[in-house]
Amino acid sequence: MYSLAEARKLRDTMRLSHGNMPIEIFLDWKQRGDFLIPDYQRGLEWDNKQKASFIESIILGFPIPSMFLHRIEDANGMIFYNVIDGQQRLDAIDYFFSDLLKINEGTTDEYGINDLSKRDLSKLKNAAIPYYIVSENTSLNVVEELFKRINATNKAMESHLKTL
Repeated sequence: MYSLAEARKLRDTMRLSHGNMPIEIFLDWKQRGDFLIPDYQRGLEWDNKQKASFIESIILGFPIPSMFLHRIEDANGMIFYNVIDGQQRLDAIDYFFSDLLKINEGTTDEYGINDLSKRDLSKLKNAAIPYYIVSENTSLNVVEELFKRINATNKAMESHLKTL
């Protein structure tokens, strides 16, 4: 834990922008290689059922968690984004749009990206994902602290969800 003075200093060194961005833009960035996965991130953990549930949540219009990205610029002036939080969600989006993922897989209600009408596909591509972008001027120590804080309260909910 930080003293109040330390907390203020840390807070004042972090620059954030935030908003909502269509899935289509996130997908374009991912396919161009604009997203980097920093060493502090875990590997890909979600199974297809978890990925499908996330995609279905978007299709249903449910609110989804924000993406947290750290903007970085390389020596050539190219812009990239370290994924602080949201790697599993980005992977699920990529899988679905690459036709590697089906909703309700193995049932008579199974569907994938190619089964969506043009209207439904357009709505999905334009669905807004909330995001926070940490500026490139923010130190790596602050970014790692943000990562720790975002994930520190992420307790497994599976046993609780089974009772609902």
